[in-house]
Amino acid sequence: MDYKQIAKGDPTRVPIRLYYIRGIIRNRLVENGYYYPDKGALHLIIDAWRNGVSIELLESLAKSIDVRTWTNFRDAVYEAMDDICDDEDVKGQQ
Repeated sequence: MDYKQIAKGDPTRVPIRLYYIRGIIRNRLVENGYYYPDKGALHLIIDAWRNGVSIELLESLAKSIDVRTWTNFRDAVYEAMDDICDDEDVKGQQ
């Protein structure tokens, strides 16, 4: 199933797996007593996906043992988004 095709038809629809990813990171952080911004997390995950970060990468970041705090997760997602922008810039220059 192509999630991007589904969301293109209706901009308010997002793949259910993005909510699953939010749940992974929420459970990991809250369980360990760390700060977790519920609405901010979902917005970050959706924005990353809409900007080209794959669902698989987002899920692997949420499950990563290197991600122990909200700041770790947020920074990892921003880094993934930057990498995609850098890749697009390189392709555009060729």
